[in-house]
Amino acid sequence: MQMDVPTGKTRAKSAVWDYYSQSGGVGKAVCNACKVSVSTGATVAKTANTSNLWSHLRSHHKELYEAAKKEQREMESQKAPSHQPTVADLFQRQKQWANSDEKSKQIDKLIAEMIITDNQPFSVVSDVGFQRLVAALNPRYALKSEKFYRTEKIPAIHAKVVQKIKTLIQPENAGFPLAFTTDCWSGTTESLMSLTWHFITNEWERKQVVLDTTVMEGSHTGQYIKDKFLEMIEEWHIDKERIALVLRDSGANMMKGMRLAEVPDLSCTAHQLQLVVNDGLSCQRAVIDTIATVKHCVTHFHHSVLAKDRLKTIQQELGLPFKA
Repeated sequence: MQMDVPTGKTRAKSAVWDYYSQSGGVGKAVCNACKVSVSTGATVAKTANTSNLWSHLRSHHKELYEAAKKEQREMESQKAPSHQPTVADLFQRQKQWANSDEKSKQIDKLIAEMIITDNQPFSVVSDVGFQRLVAALNPRYALKSEKFYRTEKIPAIHAKVVQKIKTLIQPENAGFPLAFTTDCWSGTTESLMSLTWHFITNEWERKQVVLDTTVMEGSHTGQYIKDKFLEMIEEWHIDKERIALVLRDSGANMMKGMRLAEVPDLSCTAHQLQLVVNDGLSCQRAVIDTIATVKHCVTHFHHSVLAKDRLKTIQQELGLPFKA
């Protein structure tokens, strides 16, 4: 007969109760083998235990004791483990990972990739909000300094990407003729020249890869542009014979540079159309006056809060979307 220790709460049943019945009265259990009444250690069911029951079987019914113990072990093995954490476990859970830990390295890499793909400043890792977010997501991760991501992680990722592209652009992988665009422009502090590779995958997906953006110094003559262009393709191990086309703007120095480099080249049609449109607009006095008037109106509303509020009111009265 199987019986649980009667309590006000649900308690785990012991295998020893397979060998006893509770017909002996309060605080007593009767051995099924010898009918002896054995104390459960208390008259109150809440504080009763099975120590005396196990002792009786061990002393008087050795075979039954071994069988009960076996049943007990099987019951415990089937239960979900309930590990009570030790003090050492608790401290270990709070201890931050070492920088050499693989989990820490993985998060380092993901943060560096986030900075790259989202075009974030390196200083984002020093922002209080970002630091609080990382600490809440994983307290064991130690966020590194801005210098670490700038000088260690991102250069390592860049090196891997460069190697992957160099492999992709090799003749055995990209055997088709290569097409490029190149351009020069002036920024606020320096002039730049870029080289972009364009191709279509076997799945007919259009792809483009910016291979280089280099700083231009001195006079941007045709000879200088030729030297810069050849330096860029040499860095990527590209033979001139593999180039099918270099698309460029219509600047005289760019045209001369490509001729000196002895590569197939063409002027960009979109750039030529843009020049035509700009020239067509700039030679029309009415268009110039209209653009100047519109710019004056925009400047007025941007610099006057009262004018902007009045404009908003008029737009609301006319049922127009707010534009400012």
